[in-house]
Amino acid sequence: MKKGAILRSIKELYRYDVRATDGHIGKVDDFCFQDDTWLVKYMVVDVGGWLSYRRVLISFTSLKKPDWSERVFPVKLTKEMVKSSPPLDENRPISRVYEDELSEHYGWPDFSPVKIRIASMEARKESILRSVKEVLGYHINSTDGEVGHVGDFIIDDSKWLIQYMVVDTRNILPGKEVLVSVNWIEKVSWAESKVYLDITEEELRGAPDFDYSTPVNREYEMRLYDYYGRPFNENEL
Repeated sequence: MKKGAILRSIKELYRYDVRATDGHIGKVDDFCFQDDTWLVKYMVVDVGGWLSYRRVLISFTSLKKPDWSERVFPVKLTKEMVKSSPPLDENRPISRVYEDELSEHYGWPDFSPVKIRIASMEARKESILRSVKEVLGYHINSTDGEVGHVGDFIIDDSKWLIQYMVVDTRNILPGKEVLVSVNWIEKVSWAESKVYLDITEEELRGAPDFDYSTPVNREYEMRLYDYYGRPFNENEL
């Protein structure tokens, strides 16, 4: 984790106010991430009430310094630029062609994905953008059975990279949530809406509790890695 960066719950960023250089654009409604790197590339902004269509994509390359206390994402765009951007067809997957059109329209530089090791993600010819909201609720399987569902993701706010998945273990431990690194995901079956972990049910039972009121800092991360018996290499995070 980069110095000065903070690990944040991605669900807590929903409904943040998005402001252009000349006024309010809308509210954060969702995020899109690359399914091979876990890099969050776009915020999905609800512009209802201002424009006739409901949602637009805005790259994090346009983001200025967030105002965390006021829950505001200021962006280096004008309202006219957003208004004249290529329309988003919400009934179809986001294509490479559409991303190229957005980049050309806004003059966005290439947002190259951060390298991250994942145990054995399903082989793909190219990455696909996934909705965070879609993945929340996916069933989670340990090495010996179903253990709960995806409750949230924890991101590094300097790289906009998903570092951890919050596992709601209600199947085995009502009310308990634990963190697992995305590096410990064996595979994701997007067709079945399931996540498979390289972790046993017993390990999850004894894992350190995750508490939203307690920051995920270096001390917590080292304790987490130590518990799971995994080498802690901050260059991977």
